[in-house]
Amino acid sequence: MKKQLSGKNFFDNQSPPPQGSYEVVRTPTYLLARDEDCENMFHAMADHLNAYEVAQMLGLDFRDLQIVLWDKHPDTAFKDLYQTAFAPNHPVKRQRDFSGTVLFERLIFHLESPAGQVHVGMLDPWTCRDSELFAAFRAHVLKAYDLWDVPPPKKPQVTLSVRRRTAEKNVGRVCANEAELEKVLREGNMMDYQVVDLGTKSFREQLKIMRNTNVLVGIHGAGHMHAYFLAEEAVLAELHPPYRLDRHFRNAARMNGKIYLPYRVVNDKISCKGSSDAITINANDFRKVMDGALRLARNFHGGLSECGLWCDPNILALDKNLIPLYKPGDGQVKNPKKPRFPC
Repeated sequence: MKKQLSGKNFFDNQSPPPQGSYEVVRTPTYLLARDEDCENMFHAMADHLNAYEVAQMLGLDFRDLQIVLWDKHPDTAFKDLYQTAFAPNHPVKRQRDFSGTVLFERLIFHLESPAGQVHVGMLDPWTCRDSELFAAFRAHVLKAYDLWDVPPPKKPQVTLSVRRRTAEKNVGRVCANEAELEKVLREGNMMDYQVVDLGTKSFREQLKIMRNTNVLVGIHGAGHMHAYFLAEEAVLAELHPPYRLDRHFRNAARMNGKIYLPYRVVNDKISCKGSSDAITINANDFRKVMDGALRLARNFHGGLSECGLWCDPNILALDKNLIPLYKPGDGQVKNPKKPRFPC
């Protein structure tokens, strides 16, 4: 970098201006050279956090910042994040949007993603349980999208995050028995669920889904970085393939005040399509994972239901806050037996 800045295309503010005609850009400009896997939310999150951290260290005002995507990668769904949260008053640009000689009065170079705080440190034991940086970044993004002051789900909301192959991308870690897992979720009562392929959603849509989710479950994948944006109290249930030992998403959940619930696949029921693998999740094991996750989620905030995936209606009836949420056929117990000390 020092060598580049000493070249003929760079000079400090004490030097004479370049010869000939040129365009002057007075808006502080951030050159964002993204990770080559910028479509992947894990790698993209490293860039997002780094950009936020650099802006804080330099005292930049996002209202007066211009972002230039300084690479040849696709825009991706995250271009909207840069536009909305990092440069709301100036369009996100590319190198091709400039012509001729350009004089930038204030130019900021991006801190590359390998230096990002999303990467798990090697120190053991893990002593950090939260992060002011992560919390501030989370608040900044959610406020930019007007999703900060969002009430939590009134009953457990499960989002099963899945990955599906397309003609454009032969993604890996596909769930081979997605329908079977959805059948397990249908066993639950007084809870809602949705099955979502986040790769088909805009970033704004992804955030809206996550703000109304307090149980996020899925096979190990970049979408688990949404642990940053889940409801205030939430569970991240990660289904680990038998061949991975990563702790990226445990770190994301832990440092954002979320409960991390892991499960490891131990069978060898994996099929391949080129470099893409499809993993079979044991339905009984998945049921146990969901039972544990929902046992936690039913007691978030003022919840009073000490039960899991399926709840005895007599237990649900003890929580008066659930009364408006019953639907026809839910088996509501309208006159529950009140708890009494027996002795």
